[in-house]
Amino acid sequence: MSEQQPIKTLGIVGGRGYVGKELLTLVHSHPHLAVDWISSRQLEGQSSTTLLAQLNDFTIENLTPAQVADKDTDIVILALPNGLAQPYVEALEAVNRCLLILDLSADYRFDNSWTYSLPELDKPAAKPGQMTKISNPGCYATAMQLALAPIQSKVLGRANCFGVSGFSGAGTKPSPNNDPDNLKDNLIGYGLIEHMHEKEVCSRLTHPVSFSPHVAAFFRGINMTVQVEFVTEQSVQS
Repeated sequence: MSEQQPIKTLGIVGGRGYVGKELLTLVHSHPHLAVDWISSRQLEGQSSTTLLAQLNDFTIENLTPAQVADKDTDIVILALPNGLAQPYVEALEAVNRCLLILDLSADYRFDNSWTYSLPELDKPAAKPGQMTKISNPGCYATAMQLALAPIQSKVLGRANCFGVSGFSGAGTKPSPNNDPDNLKDNLIGYGLIEHMHEKEVCSRLTHPVSFSPHVAAFFRGINMTVQVEFVTEQSVQS
């Protein structure tokens, strides 16, 4: 009989948004992970159970990067908007502990010193005794890569991707792209030029991609239509 796997402690910076809340649900259901602390400016002083009723009851803090680095947890997850991760990463790197940092934003997806990991396609090996830094793929970029990766050797030229996401992808900050009244009976295109997820996929796959993102009146999920031309005629086999 194998030894029981030890519980890894985990802290989250930015638990208020849709991503943070979804993350808490996944972590809580994992048998070898335990949420030790949550940092959120808007929710400072509230109970952790306001985010997820099943969590152990502890007080949500508003931690500085230095205070995050002082936390003795095995894993730190940064669930922050784009552009805000750097101070926390620098503070964590300065303490030089053997821990795992997972950044859910786009800040380090093009940084070669980070591991970009799409589990279905990438299986990076952990380096014992060293800090592990993982950059989480973007949502649209995940859908495009999963559709194209199995066939990319057969694709001729540019792939055209038409994506429609639920309005949770626009975040919790009010905008026309997450206003149910504005989206009712509507389909809105946005970020149609040089979208970051288009660049992300082009940097990961061997074929160029054109991407047209849209948002619709459903809350969550993505529908991705990918149009390609094959190098040779293909047949569908049962």
